[in-house]
Amino acid sequence: MSHVGSDFGVRGSKEQEETGVPGENPPAEAENSKTFNFLYYLNDDVGGQGNAAVQIQPQVMDVTLRPNDPMSFKLKFRLAEKYPIDLYYLMDMSRSMADDKQTLVNMVPIIATEMRNFSDDFRLGFGSFVDKPISPYASTPEFTQGSCDTCEPTYGFRNHLPLDADERKFQDSVNRTRISFNIDAPEGGFDAIMQVSTCNNEIGWRERARHLLLFSTDSAYHTAGDGRLGGIVKGHDGECHMTNNMYTESVNQDYPSVGQVAERVKDENINVIFAVTDVQVPTYERLQPYMAGSQIGSMDDNSANVADLLRDKYLNITSVVELLVEGNEDVEVTFRTNCTGDSVMETNRCDNLQIGDEVTFDVTITAKECTSGSQGLSRKNITIKPVGLSDALSLNLDILCTCDCERSGITNSTECSNNGEFYCGVCRCNDGFYGQDCACNNSRSTDYNDQCIPDDSNSTAICSDRGDCVCGKCECRSRSSTSTQTYTGRFCECDDYNCPFYLNQICGGLERGYCRCGQCVCNSGWSGDSCGCKNDTDACAVQRGNETLECNGKGQCVCGTCECEDGYYGQKCEECTSCLDICRMEKACVQCYLFETGPRKDTCFECNAASYITKVEQLEDDGTVCNYLDEDDCLFRFSYDFDEDRQYRIKALTIKECPQEVDVLALVLGIVGALVLIGIIILVAIKVFLMVMDRRELQKFEIEKQKAQWEKAENPLYKDPTNTYKNPTFSND
Repeated sequence: MSHVGSDFGVRGSKEQEETGVPGENPPAEAENSKTFNFLYYLNDDVGGQGNAAVQIQPQVMDVTLRPNDPMSFKLKFRLAEKYPIDLYYLMDMSRSMADDKQTLVNMVPIIATEMRNFSDDFRLGFGSFVDKPISPYASTPEFTQGSCDTCEPTYGFRNHLPLDADERKFQDSVNRTRISFNIDAPEGGFDAIMQVSTCNNEIGWRERARHLLLFSTDSAYHTAGDGRLGGIVKGHDGECHMTNNMYTESVNQDYPSVGQVAERVKDENINVIFAVTDVQVPTYERLQPYMAGSQIGSMDDNSANVADLLRDKYLNITSVVELLVEGNEDVEVTFRTNCTGDSVMETNRCDNLQIGDEVTFDVTITAKECTSGSQGLSRKNITIKPVGLSDALSLNLDILCTCDCERSGITNSTECSNNGEFYCGVCRCNDGFYGQDCACNNSRSTDYNDQCIPDDSNSTAICSDRGDCVCGKCECRSRSSTSTQTYTGRFCECDDYNCPFYLNQICGGLERGYCRCGQCVCNSGWSGDSCGCKNDTDACAVQRGNETLECNGKGQCVCGTCECEDGYYGQKCEECTSCLDICRMEKACVQCYLFETGPRKDTCFECNAASYITKVEQLEDDGTVCNYLDEDDCLFRFSYDFDEDRQYRIKALTIKECPQEVDVLALVLGIVGALVLIGIIILVAIKVFLMVMDRRELQKFEIEKQKAQWEKAENPLYKDPTNTYKNPTFSND
């Protein structure tokens, strides 16, 4: 249990002053401010099993703050293992449920087995309901006797078996219960739920248990106002009315409302599981938003799936944590958490939890206003609890509505040791007294210094030269003029900030440990001068049959690494300097024993291999591994380790790893084919290249041809073969 306080003008209690000294307790996960203070009165760590488990932390807090000034703190929730379970089976006993009743009798052992998988502390109870035994809800006794001789007269609710660990009593109670019937289709189930929720003594609910109410029916429900049809005008008072295990106000009080039922099951931490037929599922789904922690399940016509339904719905219930706040009028309460993931969000609910999961909520409370007539101090009690569990945080909240200095002083106040006036948060001491709480007497001032020196000390230093002696008590100074860190201890002998660092944090940070008087005090799971060593021996463990040895029994696991004794070495001290070369020595025996090959194949019987060699399909990492090639270049492997008598034992693989034989024909054909293919590719490439080059040359020639321009002229060497001569003597006349 830890107590943590802070001060913003109003002096804390004596308990705060004594337990709030730095170094007396590990640092608390809480946020302090000069405008609020708080004190953990009960702050047990979450953990444990069964009914002793603590599932929420802290449990009790006193908080003082001013209006509109928020204060934050951390609230942890851990889903406990093997938490007790109280299951009350509430069954509709109208005539249409006759086959369901018989099925339930047969299913009792299965139900008990399923639930005991979750908790060894499991109890069963049984009750039944029909409807109000008046018209128009039920038939007259004469009609009932004439139509069903074996039927029970109509009744509202009957508690057949209070919660009990003996499943045979439950089975017998169900078997002996007789069917009844009524006229209208809706049933009086709300009357029954109200009595089961309010009559704790009659039902036997335990405070430290998960309360499950399995409500089984094939019909809808009557609610407030329906009773007027039968002439019942008096509203339901929400109280227990049971005599001889029978509900006695069935014909005098109306059915309870949805709000009354929801409020009652919430107050009694009951998770209601509605096991109804398919046609009624939509009807009961409309109730779910009003009943925190309730579940709806579809039941077979004869309830054959009730065990599976109960198991699945229980897992749904336990996989969710939803925080409820009660008594927070005029106070705003918000939650932030990352559940089990990385993203932080504003929510009061986490899903998909497993048994043992831990969730941390950042809770912020803000008082909006003071209650009228509060005389300067408004007091509230706020409860924060998970749905369906009795674990809760009780938060006693004082809201300061006026400043201390506006009040009248208190003469000879106990805050001032009855030697002064307590005014404006400080003491005004009477003559002859001094000190923060007026506890110091001037007549004894010379005796106080001796009280500030340890009795077993050879030094005469007052308060270890680290503080001032005031009224026989040391008031420790800061470590330096610029530091807020102070020395601690009765005589200021402790320096809680002078410890070894790990990962740039004192004692590795609060997760690993904290500094106490110059030495690291490590949290569970850590060790070392600076809490830098994790006490995890898994990396050093060696499995020997059913026994787990640390470092093969030849060393110690320090910070996850084996430190071997003299003469031993290896990752897990599995080797020794004086040991024989077992791999080389046993190679031939392993080869002949497993594969009938090797140099000892004809004399293998001399090895007596069966006495210490075990054939395995796979080698485990629990010994020294030997690898060898045989004459066929096949790899065979075996390992050895030592038993309690230091005799080695061999585990050998039954399969060799051989290289595959080369297919010469395929290799030759492949090479030839590859060469031919390469040649064809080269020829095609050359042909394509030449075609491209020829095409380019042709295009170039055509272009040049188009550019050429020729002059028209005759060849000077050319002579025309035809000559014309004119006869001078010829005349045209």
